[in-house]
Amino acid sequence: MYFPYIGNIINANSFMDIAINIPDHDYIARCSALEDITTKHKLGYEDKNYTYYNSHNSVYYEHKLDNCSLLDENFFLNIQAKKEGLVAKIMWSNPGNTEPPHVDWFPSFVGSTKSDGSPWTQEDAEDNRKRITRVWIPLLDSEIGHILYGDAEALTVWEAGDAFRIVPGSIHGFTNAGRNRRYVLVVTAWLK
Repeated sequence: MYFPYIGNIINANSFMDIAINIPDHDYIARCSALEDITTKHKLGYEDKNYTYYNSHNSVYYEHKLDNCSLLDENFFLNIQAKKEGLVAKIMWSNPGNTEPPHVDWFPSFVGSTKSDGSPWTQEDAEDNRKRITRVWIPLLDSEIGHILYGDAEALTVWEAGDAFRIVPGSIHGFTNAGRNRRYVLVVTAWLK
């Protein structure tokens, strides 16, 4: 299974309350197709994403939750990860935006360079993927056009609070081809 189902493990309403009370200007606009074109650890197929995806069709917004007390010990038992060092982000995208196919290398979690300042290599990224988990949790029930896709599978139906693991090293992306904003919580943590 491309996006293994973990369970309905959070109170999505609590996170949506947080999400809608954060002013839009406090979210950071991201366009990975333009931001990641200089990284040497990315596979060859990703280096051309910028030719198709740009600030007109591939923008999402993120807000890092510094203190995420809503994620309790039970949450971390369910995702089989450590609470220490986690990165939790609320992300949203407007209709008409697509995150291109990519493989996670976790720069917001491990840093964009190694501790000595040198760039990450493909081997480093593969090693990190063995020690890190990323969990995708929609904060609203599924709607038409809201899709998490991979090479061999696409998720189009879920309930708010359902948690899905993004298999490390898997090609995936998301799209909002719907009519409303798509809100998700993305948690990245060290495996136990």
